[in-house]
Amino acid sequence: MLSAPVERNRHYFDSRAERYSQSYERCGWNSVDSQYRRFWALTHHFDLSDSLVLDAGCGDGEFYEFAKENFPTCRYVGIDVSDKMLTIARQRFPKGIFMTADVLAHSGDYDYVICSGAFNLKVPSPNEYLAEILRNLFKKAQVGVSISLLSEPCDTLNFYNPGDVFKMARQITPYVDINHTYADNDFSVTLFRR
Repeated sequence: MLSAPVERNRHYFDSRAERYSQSYERCGWNSVDSQYRRFWALTHHFDLSDSLVLDAGCGDGEFYEFAKENFPTCRYVGIDVSDKMLTIARQRFPKGIFMTADVLAHSGDYDYVICSGAFNLKVPSPNEYLAEILRNLFKKAQVGVSISLLSEPCDTLNFYNPGDVFKMARQITPYVDINHTYADNDFSVTLFRR
């Protein structure tokens, strides 16, 4: 198992939680619209109704609001390494379940696992790290996993080639979808059990 850059991620997102007042800014998106386009891209294959959903890297919990508006009967669990983000999430959404956890160390069985941009920070060997993340998330999901990733170069963030990620995901399951239509520099990869 590769070592997750937990402390670095915690520091990065703790500082964003202190610096910004809007969810999209805290989580590193350009606008509310771009944040919600990602949420749509991550869920448009799924009916989360009456399902247990893990939001891996939940940040300040904005996906909780999206999920409850669109799938009111879903049961939501959010995990993150940033205690400051989780404090904000708990204040904003007191009915949500938010826990401090590293995604690689967290265990549990969920129907769906959703991850919006949590693996964009630079790490050594990003493709190996992403492959480990995808395998780990897929083990937790009974129906499917959907994550968003950057596809354009950036000084401070990782980016991935959608074709390489498709091949990587196909080593886990034959049922894979790549969506690169909702943003110029972002794409989602969805892995299905069947």
